[in-house]
Amino acid sequence: MKGRDFDTNGEITGQVTFEWLEGGFFLVQRFYFNYIGQEIKGIEIIGYDPSSQTFPSHIFDNAGNHLQYTYEVGDDTVTTWAGPKGTATHMEGKVSEDRNTFTGRWINGPEVPGSGYEFTSTRVG
Repeated sequence: MKGRDFDTNGEITGQVTFEWLEGGFFLVQRFYFNYIGQEIKGIEIIGYDPSSQTFPSHIFDNAGNHLQYTYEVGDDTVTTWAGPKGTATHMEGKVSEDRNTFTGRWINGPEVPGSGYEFTSTRVG
């Protein structure tokens, strides 16, 4: 199945591809990022929880990490929490009207004051 490819620029750079897993129940994100000189490669499996109307996900990366995130999607906004909905470390993003650009900012919680980064992802191809 053909994926949707995006280039990411800003304080983090790289490429992202999204595609639906057969059956259409799970979205798969494959990513390659460079963040402050560190190469990060991995996959994310995103599902849907009808009881909370959120999208829980699991990330597996090249450093052996297994991370869990929760997405909430609006008409032109996306919020992603590192862990359950409402955690301090989260991303706030906005989708362009033509759906080809996504801009966002990761905001880290009080345990990492002053950190975080901004990015822009643009559809390619």
